[in-house]
Amino acid sequence: MGFSEFSEAAESSFSPSAGFPPARAGDGPPLPAPASFNNSLTDPHEAAFRLLSSAIHGNAECQALCATIPTDAWPDPDTRAVGATIADLHTMGRPIDVCAIYIHAEELELRTDTTGGTMGEISGTSPTCDPERDARLIRQAFIVPDFRRKLDTLGRIAVDGDLEGLRHAAADLGLFEHIPEQVPDSYFLALNDWRAEAAKPVPWTFDGAIPDRAVTIIGGPGGVGKTALSRALVLSAITGRALLPSFTPARIMDAVVLSGEDSAPLYLRGLMALAIVHKIPRGEMDAAVGTRLHLRALQTAPFLEHDSTGAWRCGKAFGELMREVRRVRPGIVVIDTFRRFFGGDSENDNALAGEFMELCASVAQETSCAVVVLHHLRKSQDTTTRHQQLRGGSAIGDESRRVWIVNRTERGLTVTNDKQNYGAARPPVDLQFTDGALVEVTEKRDPAVLVPTIVRWILENPERNVTVKGLASKAGDGGDLARHLIGHHPWFQARHVHPAIALAMEQGLLTEVTVRDQSRHAKKVLRVPVREAAQ
Repeated sequence: MGFSEFSEAAESSFSPSAGFPPARAGDGPPLPAPASFNNSLTDPHEAAFRLLSSAIHGNAECQALCATIPTDAWPDPDTRAVGATIADLHTMGRPIDVCAIYIHAEELELRTDTTGGTMGEISGTSPTCDPERDARLIRQAFIVPDFRRKLDTLGRIAVDGDLEGLRHAAADLGLFEHIPEQVPDSYFLALNDWRAEAAKPVPWTFDGAIPDRAVTIIGGPGGVGKTALSRALVLSAITGRALLPSFTPARIMDAVVLSGEDSAPLYLRGLMALAIVHKIPRGEMDAAVGTRLHLRALQTAPFLEHDSTGAWRCGKAFGELMREVRRVRPGIVVIDTFRRFFGGDSENDNALAGEFMELCASVAQETSCAVVVLHHLRKSQDTTTRHQQLRGGSAIGDESRRVWIVNRTERGLTVTNDKQNYGAARPPVDLQFTDGALVEVTEKRDPAVLVPTIVRWILENPERNVTVKGLASKAGDGGDLARHLIGHHPWFQARHVHPAIALAMEQGLLTEVTVRDQSRHAKKVLRVPVREAAQ
């Protein structure tokens, strides 16, 4: 199967934006009116007068809209009486005019004095130019306070400790689907069976590499391959295949992906490259991507945004993500990247970065999934504490449970486990690109493998003075040899130096000789024995 076939299949059946309907004009609350507009345009009371004026003058659309507005939503008793009367007449299919409203209001024992007063004002008010907007203003002015009243009611019952009353009130108000049958005697865990609790295994999304119910960071410089790695994880999750053996999925699972860097076609082409290289059959690929991948591409919106008072709050994008995650119940959620969905004024705002990470953690904990956030490193890196070199506030690394750092090598990528709160630290993972797809390099990390490369380099560079200490610390000529080793063996680290050199000396392939530098200081450097050089 080629890329063109895959693109056609992707457009016809993969539904990359499933569960994330595109934004439409008119969705959500109306925008604040510009300062040059009359304030009455956003006043619910004035909106009620405009809508009712149009209704009593025979506008059928406005009469129908009045019938959709809850009686209690009208802003005052007079408009409530008129609105309720219009709604009743409309429901019965009877003519609607001033006289009919007055007569029917008497029959319903509503406020009949509105005819002489409020009805006159309504009749004299200019008709609405935008019935939908005015109806929305009336509803919104009612809904928010009403929701607050409902919450206050539940709060008072909860404080009283009336669990049965709380359950009934919640059901009546339609705010919660479930209230527990009983309240525990203590919020603290009884440790009578502590051994059983301690023996429970850590739940993993990817065995030993990415935990469930937690946030994992994949960090690295820009353009290094973080997205390529996350794409391999996603395809592993939705197929159940261990495309990268070091990241073995615990099960087949759905995946929700917020791709802020790649378009849907580009993202899907990357999946296709993986499918070709890893020999995934077309039928299996279509079923996995078409039913278990839920992709939102290049529709970036902040998780955090300012409210009307300037305070920070959860943004609409986060609400959409939570709804999708609750609907799908995925095993993994990928956010690519932190910067695209943060929303704060500065990544260095540690408190706000912490808020973002807490939002991600709430997604993971509520739906028992792994949340993977891709993030960039600072330009200046301290290789001893890379997870502390994630760009922005320290809370980004501190609030995550695992951190993997991606760096490029001559042969591909090396992925280092720089932080782990669950389970043991994992050894570095070496990856390389094959036909545009990542594969894991399974070369055995045996110091003996390094010996021929070390001997050959020293033999070809007889003027260089490499010390064992310099090789381990990547200093001087030893640094050049270390970089050469990393290019051929991406897994090479300082801990491999002494075993490799000891083995080479034991085999007679290397020896140490004393030389003096320009300041006449003596030091022991590595040389290939003469007999070896002669060969």
